[in-house]
Amino acid sequence: MGFGAATVALRCTFEYIGSMYIALYEFKVKSGFEKQFEDNWGIVTEHIHKVRGSLGSRLHKADDGTYVAYAQWPSEARYNLETPLPPIAMNARTLMKDACENLKVIKLMSVVADLLKD
Repeated sequence: MGFGAATVALRCTFEYIGSMYIALYEFKVKSGFEKQFEDNWGIVTEHIHKVRGSLGSRLHKADDGTYVAYAQWPSEARYNLETPLPPIAMNARTLMKDACENLKVIKLMSVVADLLKD
């Protein structure tokens, strides 16, 4: 009565999705500091991927000028890993924060379904 390999593959896919962890950030960037913020956000994000094992991030800009970033992790444990970043990334993090009036974590979430296409 089983569905064989297709059932196993689907179950594995949903088990993996269920362990993925998402951080949603909001950044209010000072006027005139957009390039500084965007450039340094990219440097920080690349190093977090390499050093801490994130799955990457997407940066969005809302109609009101607020930036929102969506970062994906293979698990909550990986997200909470405190591996030190190299000096270049720490400097970029400082420059990124200096470009902001305000930054905050909006939500931390688990993925329950993923229909994004590559």
